[in-house]
Amino acid sequence: MLPLLLGFGLLSGCSSSSTSAATNVQAFQHGVEQYLAQRNNDPQAMDDVTLEDGRRGFAVLGGLDPRHSTDQRALLLAHKVIGDRPWFVYIVGTVKNDVVQDLRLVALSAAGGQTVWRIGPKNTAAFKQYRDAALKDWHAHSDPGKSKPPPQYTTFPRASDTFEVSTDATTARARHTESGAEFSVAITQATAGAGKKGKK
Repeated sequence: MLPLLLGFGLLSGCSSSSTSAATNVQAFQHGVEQYLAQRNNDPQAMDDVTLEDGRRGFAVLGGLDPRHSTDQRALLLAHKVIGDRPWFVYIVGTVKNDVVQDLRLVALSAAGGQTVWRIGPKNTAAFKQYRDAALKDWHAHSDPGKSKPPPQYTTFPRASDTFEVSTDATTARARHTESGAEFSVAITQATAGAGKKGKK
């Protein structure tokens, strides 16, 4: 099932800055909460959502043409109990005009009608490692006359993207198989902020 969530109001004034990236994660959170509210806050509904390519995930679109919009596209990497709560673990990409700008590991627990969010930190080094692996792949397969990589090498998620997920009592981690880039999110913080957005 592919929900078409358009967030024109949420995405006004977006840029590639870190402040914008944080705002874009908030747009993703808002889109998920809106989707859950339409489905009686049943967290199992998130297991049924897919992206355009059929992989489980969730997208909030800034427009109908990805060449001229800022979108939030997330792959669902895991749905498991961590600590004393079930968590959905997503890798969320902010994609502006078909070029990924930022990646964050995000965790959501929606048990009992409450949403609890955990947002991983911005990891500039890991993001560069992820991006550079795609550019290296493009250079290896591209026509020497091409000066700009096509979207399949710059967007998120790419067709070749796979992630290895590991968890312990406090943290979830996702390692991008091709590049080795690793992203993390702290899970077991105090849950007094149920229903509120996590800090960026």
